[in-house]
Amino acid sequence: MSSRRSARASTGKRLSYREDSDDGDAVEDLTEDEYQQDRASTSADDEPADQTDSSEASQDNFDTKRSANGSKRRKLHSSSSASKPPSKIAVSGSTGDDWAPGVTRVVAKLVGPPQSGHVARGELSPNVLKFLADLQANNDRDWFARYDAVYRYCWKNFGEFADAVLNDIMEKVDDTVPWLPTKDLVYRIYRDVRFSNDKTPYKTNLMASFSRGGRKGPFAGYHVLVKPDGRSFFAAGRWQPEREDLATIRRHILEDTQEAQALKAAVSEPTFVKWFGEPKGQLKAKSKSKGKAQATNPQRCNLWGGDDELKVAPKIEGVDKTHKDIDWLKLRSFCVIHNFADAEVLRKDFRQRLVEAGKASEPLVRILNSMTSPDPPPPPESDEEQDDEGSDVESGRSRSHTGVGTRHDYGNDDDDEELVPTESFDYVEDDEDGDDDDEDDDDD
Repeated sequence: MSSRRSARASTGKRLSYREDSDDGDAVEDLTEDEYQQDRASTSADDEPADQTDSSEASQDNFDTKRSANGSKRRKLHSSSSASKPPSKIAVSGSTGDDWAPGVTRVVAKLVGPPQSGHVARGELSPNVLKFLADLQANNDRDWFARYDAVYRYCWKNFGEFADAVLNDIMEKVDDTVPWLPTKDLVYRIYRDVRFSNDKTPYKTNLMASFSRGGRKGPFAGYHVLVKPDGRSFFAAGRWQPEREDLATIRRHILEDTQEAQALKAAVSEPTFVKWFGEPKGQLKAKSKSKGKAQATNPQRCNLWGGDDELKVAPKIEGVDKTHKDIDWLKLRSFCVIHNFADAEVLRKDFRQRLVEAGKASEPLVRILNSMTSPDPPPPPESDEEQDDEGSDVESGRSRSHTGVGTRHDYGNDDDDEELVPTESFDYVEDDEDGDDDDEDDDDD
């Protein structure tokens, strides 16, 4: 009897613990440690009891726990449904409860692609200049992510324009420029800021290059850059060539080779001067006649006036500031530029204007490539080709000597018969019996 009373006392102890938990705010079950500790204490109290009393007590304990769990689940469901706030949308920066449960927070409002300003394929849309102007005022990643659809629209439009310009250059300007895919022509809009003090992530222009290697490779070529505020331009030539190529160009100038003479003549052509300005020698003479005020305000003209031009003579043996070609030897870039206003860029004949500028600058590009990247010599002829050429020469001599084209009796000389082509025979041999071809005519 004492053991049964102890078992019932332990059961009542657990029930009182559960009831106290239900009265408070705690709605969770016992932890594993508490359950094991409670179970150990219960089993220690039940050790003197017999097996039948222990089974009855455990069954009562199980029924009590089951009823307690059901009541707690009902209580938890009722409390969660009562505390759930209504769903709402909070705009970023409105209140301090933006991240509350059930609240949808608007991080950024995305901008869709342009709905107007569409043009024909191969023409530039005014949306391109507008996007670049807005990017110049908001050059950060958050703004760019919001206007991603506008950027993709402008990128596609400029890519189609670059493809059309490539076809124009290939057909009307320079046949050495090959066809290349758009990704090899157009430069990426993302800046490389690893070694730059300017950490703005994006360029504020769109540019494409047309050369033997596209936008890559050590070749002179043609370049088109689109930038708002009248800073779009067409450029041609070679910008800052590598050390070896620059040394090669300077060597041609020092030795006054045919390529150097052709280069000096090309930049002095009237059409070239009309598009890109006069050479520095002619510009100096005009500036002296107009006064020193104009000479103290240098501007980019022809090949000269760039930021990378040397101020002193280059470190070349035998070259000083009095050298007759010192202006040419100071150059580090052999590139010319012609600027276009925004209105000119958006005109329908803008591509035709680029073709005219390309034709004027084609001699410069061709001469620079001949200096630094000359065409390879033709491959040597094989022995078989040389033998074939020798036999053709001998055959020609024999034909001229024998007078092919007139009737001759070649006799029984087999060698002569081999040298005479079959189509040169314009007669029919007689039959073996000496008869004519009357029978053949009759058969026909």
